[in-house]
Amino acid sequence: MFRRERAANRQRRGERHSAAWGKRLSLGLVLFLCAGLGFGQKSTEIRPSKFGGPLAPEVHGLMDRFSALPNQQVKVIVQYKQTPSQGALSRAQNLGGRPSHHLHMIKGVALTVPAGSLAALANDPEVAFVSVDHPLKAMDDYTDAAVNAGAASNYGLDGTGIGVAVIDKWHQRYTLGFA
Repeated sequence: MFRRERAANRQRRGERHSAAWGKRLSLGLVLFLCAGLGFGQKSTEIRPSKFGGPLAPEVHGLMDRFSALPNQQVKVIVQYKQTPSQGALSRAQNLGGRPSHHLHMIKGVALTVPAGSLAALANDPEVAFVSVDHPLKAMDDYTDAAVNAGAASNYGLDGTGIGVAVIDKWHQRYTLGFA
C-alpha cells in the first residue's frame, strides 16, 4: 500500500509541476507582451529633424510653404538646451532674427526670423527645439458682461456668504522637491 501511495504522489507531483511550469510560461508570455506594448507606444521625446536640429512639424510646413519666399518673416519660439547665452542670441540675430520676448521659464526666446534662416537656426548646437509662435487671443469669458453679473446685481445679490476654494495640486507636486 505504501508503494502505491508513493507512486500516486509522484504522479500528482509531476502534474503539479507541469501545471506550475505552464503557469510560469503563461506569466512570462503575458509580461513579454505587456513590455512589447509599452515599447510600442509613441515617443514624446524631441527628435532631430532632417535639417539637423529639432523642428516642430509646423516649422517644416512653414519652410516648405515659404521656400520660394526666403525673406518672409515668421514668428517662432526657440528653446535652448541651457539658458541662451549672448553668443546664441547673436547667432540668431546674425541670421536675421529679431527677439521679441525672453522666455526664461523654458530657457527660450520668441524670435521673428526669415523663413530661409530656419534650417540654419535649427543647426545651432545650443538649440533644443524650434516651434511656431502662435498668436493668442483674449477671451471675454471672465468679465461682468460674460457672466451676466448685472442681472444678479439687479436682484440684490452681491456675493455675500459665498465661499470659494482653490485646490492647487500642481503647486504641491512640482515644488516639494525644490523647496
